[in-house]
Amino acid sequence: MRKVSVVVDLHKKQFTVFFRLVDGEGKYARFSIYPEGYQRFIEVLQKYRHYGHEVKVAVESTGNNRYFKNVVEREGFAVVVINTLKFKVVNESVEKTDRHDAQTIAEFLEKDMLPEAKLCSQRSEELRRI
Repeated sequence: MRKVSVVVDLHKKQFTVFFRLVDGEGKYARFSIYPEGYQRFIEVLQKYRHYGHEVKVAVESTGNNRYFKNVVEREGFAVVVINTLKFKVVNESVEKTDRHDAQTIAEFLEKDMLPEAKLCSQRSEELRRI
C-alpha cells in the first residue's frame, strides 16, 4: 500500500500542509481555518485514501490542535499530536524553516517515530480552569 504523510502547521487564520509520498515527492497547500477550509482539506485526504494511499496525519502541539484533531479523526483519519518538547530533531535543527521542519516531521511520521503529546479530556481542561 502506498503511503502519504501529512504534516500540518496550524496558524490563526489558516493551516499549512505538507503532503509527502514515500518516494520523497511532496507538495504544500494552505487551507482556511473556517469550515470550508477544513472541508477542502478532508476532501484531499479522502482522495488520497480513495486512490489506495494509507494516510498518516501529524500536527505540532499548539493551542488549537484539539479542534483540528477532532475534525480530522471524525472523518476516519488518525492524527498524531507531536510533543514538540520531546522532538529535539526539529527543536534543535540548524536549518530552522517551516519547509525543512515539515519534511523532517514527515520522515519521522512514516517510521512511526514521533513523540506523541497526550491531550487531556475537554472536561479535565475545564476543571483545571476552576
